[in-house]
Amino acid sequence: MLYSQARPNMQTGQALLWKGAGVIQNIIEKLAGGYSHGSIILRLDEFLGLQDRVWVVESNFTTKGLVLRLLSDALFEQHGKCFWLPAALTKEQQQNIKEISLTRIASAIKYDTQGIFEKLFDLMLPQRMKRATMHMDKIYCFGEVYTEWQMAGFAPLLNYAPTADDLIRASGVQDVIPIEMDINREGK
Repeated sequence: MLYSQARPNMQTGQALLWKGAGVIQNIIEKLAGGYSHGSIILRLDEFLGLQDRVWVVESNFTTKGLVLRLLSDALFEQHGKCFWLPAALTKEQQQNIKEISLTRIASAIKYDTQGIFEKLFDLMLPQRMKRATMHMDKIYCFGEVYTEWQMAGFAPLLNYAPTADDLIRASGVQDVIPIEMDINREGK
């Protein structure tokens, strides 16, 4: 689906999954459900001048923590492919996500570099031996999306650090939708 077609329908709290082009991304994809990165959509339409803008909240190694940026910028800068997970959140859950996201960004939560490597190691173990957990003072991408969903009342509590597969299961979406960029950086 073209970004210009998907954009009007993207809602706060829905997720984006990414497939990267690098060696580390390929390793993560093989171990974590076929995707190397996850982010959460945020719409701030109630603020003058931000109508029709689609933002993403994400945590990655490059940003060293949670950031808010335009989805169009993320699509231009991401060297890989983007997939939309259009989960059906209620209006109340969407409002909760908005408040949770902005509060967590303002809290300067750092990226969990150690935790992501623990999680990758953990994914190589049989299910009964899994031990990786999420740290609330630090976060990684799939963990941030799942944490916000859980805090907003959309996803059940997990006793382990989630992967892309867990996001897909919790979303209730059968098929992720590939997104192709078809506009320029100015949104035209």
